[in-house]
Formats: sequence, C-alpha cells, structure tokens
Amino acid sequence: RVRVKRVVAKTDERAQATRKAVRARRSKDSRVAEDGEVIDAKHLPTERSAKVPVGRMRAVIPGARKRAYRDPRFDPMIGEVDEHKVAESYRFVGKLEEREAKQLRQLLAANPHDEDAARELTRLEGRREARARADVRRRHERELQRREEQNVAEGKGAFYSRASD
Repeated sequence: RVRVKRVVAKTDERAQATRKAVRARRSKDSRVAEDGEVIDAKHLPTERSAKVPVGRMRAVIPGARKRAYRDPRFDPMIGEVDEHKVAESYRFVGKLEEREAKQLRQLLAANPHDEDAARELTRLEGRREARARADVRRRHERELQRREEQNVAEGKGAFYSRASD
C-alpha cells in the first residue's frame, strides 16, 4: 500500500508539471522552469547570473549610520585657509626635522653604510629645500601683490602677471 501511494503521488506531481507545461506552451509570454514553476516572462533567466558582483560591505548593525569624517583642508564649512596662520602654527615641525637630520648625520658619521639613515636624511633635506623654495615664492608673490596694490592706489592701471613672473 505504501508503495502504491508513492507511485500515485509521483504520477500526480508529474501530471501537475505536465499541466503547467501545457499551460505555459499555450501562453506566449511564459515558460516552465526546471522545478515545474511557470515563469511569466520568457526573456528572464531561470536562475540569477553568477557574474553579478557580490557586495563587499555588509551592514553589521542594520540601521546604524556611518560617522561622517570631514577633512578641514577641503571642507567649505571651514572657510578660507589663512596660510600665514598655518605656517605659524606648524613652525615647530621644521625645527623637529632639523633636530632629526642632525641626529641622522651623527649616525651616518658613525656608520656610513646605513642605507636607511642615508635615505631618511636625503628625504628630510629635500623637504627642507622644498619648504625654503615655497617660502621664497610666497614672499615674492606677496611683494608683487603689495606693489600692485600700491600702483592701483596711485591711479595706475591693473597689472596682470604672466605665468613666468
């Protein structure tokens, strides 16, 4: 009896699948998937493509908001940056680098084959030279601007400098 019930159940499932397939064949816009389910739009895939990239980030705590970090150098809320104030505030960095360069020179005098120390010393010297060049350029631009403002105050026309100036 159990065997007969199983066979009947299987034939009923097959019959249902066949009926679905026949219904699907009658309708132009549907088809039958492998599990016997009728899919309404025949242009849709039966399975989701494996080529779809998986999202890398997942929400560990759903609904939690990420903290917004702002870089004050690029944030318009901060306003205009006063380069003079920044230079004054961070003047101690140059002094620290000078002290470090002095220590590295002493280390290289004791051990001239230390490549890491030599590389660090050249890096520090390059930064110092770049800072000095930037200071000279800023001073020159300030002087040109002061002279231009003075000329405009005297009644002379505005002067537009070239890129080479």
